[in-house]
Amino acid sequence: MMAFGSINFNHVIMVLVAILLLVGILIALNDQRKRNRPRPAVQKAPGKTSRKTLKRKAVKKRPIVKPFNNTIVYQILQENKLAINNVLFNLNYLLDEVAGIIASGNSVNGNELIFDIEKNVPIKLIGDPMRLTQILINLLDNTIKSSHNSIILLKISVLGQNENLGSLHFEIVDNSEKMGPTQIEELFTEPSGEVVDDSKMAFYISDRLIALMGGKISIADSSENGNTIEFDLKFSIPKKYQAYKYQIPSAAFENEKVAVAENFPETAKILKKLLSYFSPNIDVIPYDVLLLNPSQLEDYNMLMIDENLYDSEIAAIIKKIKETKAVKVVLTENILIPEQKNSKAADTVDSYLAKPFTLERVIEILIGFYGEGSVPVAEGDEIEPDTQTRPKKNDKINDTFKSNEEIPAHANVTKDDFKTFIGSKVLITEDNVINQKVIMGLLGSSGINLKLAEDGQEALDILEEEAPFDLILMDINMPVMDGYEATRRIRENRRYDSMPIVAFTGLNLKEEIEKMRRVGMNAHMAKPLNIGRIYSVFQHYLPKKNLSA
Repeated sequence: MMAFGSINFNHVIMVLVAILLLVGILIALNDQRKRNRPRPAVQKAPGKTSRKTLKRKAVKKRPIVKPFNNTIVYQILQENKLAINNVLFNLNYLLDEVAGIIASGNSVNGNELIFDIEKNVPIKLIGDPMRLTQILINLLDNTIKSSHNSIILLKISVLGQNENLGSLHFEIVDNSEKMGPTQIEELFTEPSGEVVDDSKMAFYISDRLIALMGGKISIADSSENGNTIEFDLKFSIPKKYQAYKYQIPSAAFENEKVAVAENFPETAKILKKLLSYFSPNIDVIPYDVLLLNPSQLEDYNMLMIDENLYDSEIAAIIKKIKETKAVKVVLTENILIPEQKNSKAADTVDSYLAKPFTLERVIEILIGFYGEGSVPVAEGDEIEPDTQTRPKKNDKINDTFKSNEEIPAHANVTKDDFKTFIGSKVLITEDNVINQKVIMGLLGSSGINLKLAEDGQEALDILEEEAPFDLILMDINMPVMDGYEATRRIRENRRYDSMPIVAFTGLNLKEEIEKMRRVGMNAHMAKPLNIGRIYSVFQHYLPKKNLSA
């Protein structure tokens, strides 16, 4: 398990330091906690403390810099300068970003990643989302790379909850070759020498981070084949979020018969569990049974089928069913497999659901089909807002980027090219200090009037005092107030009708991008930052100046 290529430790450090110098972010690495230093050409709203949440997703085109790196964290750990932060974060958004980052580097081996999150796990927690993200990515990435045609399970459950504190239990289970005592002991040993194994570095850093967060990691044999990585972490849970509830689908779904057909039985079990919260009529149809008798699908009102099982015979049967019955068809997609066009699905499929499943995305699918139900609300309850209603199209915004296409990257762009937007006002809502430094290094000398907000609430405060802006770049997963809620509130105010909002985030699944559109964002730009892509966004939305005049 976890045996991959090696890296030349000294060479990597030299390259990273050179890159970081170019964008001016060594300041952030030398001292994480000094966040209030002057920022050239970037003004910050007073009275807020910086918070760090890592949200990274690799993209095919080369970015300016990719700061999420174990080598950097190792250096900070060696200098005893790594601080654990405690901020409010949304666990669903964090898991979505983890899945997206994992998917970007693991498109082979036939594996499937699934989440099994117990229903009583709180949605919002206070802890260090940046470090939890890194821990999960390190452990899941190594497990996936060492597995073939397997299920990799991340399970999260509640160990206990007392007053405003709660303990969560994390398990990562695989069915790869069992590790022996010697292999396990080596994983817990600090890396040494010039050449360090990637998996050993990742595990060592995860071990150290878990310890700094008050937990302990262990590896045990699974009940069958494989290994189980386990650790517990404590989080604060403010009372107002202990009863946090989702919107639920209409009661009409309770009477629907739903068939689930998945390539892996473990995946089908998880999906049935999530659907069963709202309806008792969920049947799992094993793959071999479906192949023998696909006509049995006629008995159901909703079909949720693995995309890889959706062959021409099943497509033909569903097409015939749809001629006489309003059956709803959802294809489930494995994010570890590169997206492929399924021509058989074109005229028979109503929606898509990405794996690993989360309760939030399942609910959004159901609400899209059946509408909203009523949630019993007690005093102090927090309700996950509805995102199914798209704001009215705003003709005041030049909104021509296609929702399902990546923003094209302009070629051969330099920092000087951004001077053509001199005098424009841009609000950047981003809580990650390294991303802030990168943007400052890129745009600080452009003459663009930049304002920096470190969470959604701070962005609203700045808008109240200094609107209008020509453009808002909006991160999603932030403390205090996330990008979805901030955008909702901005779009409720007609004063901001002509103000474009572009998501700048590691969230990159189709369902997530569609959700961004629904709450009122005009386009989606994936992290890490790409010079050519951000230039395309600016060229699209910002007024250009004639510098030769």
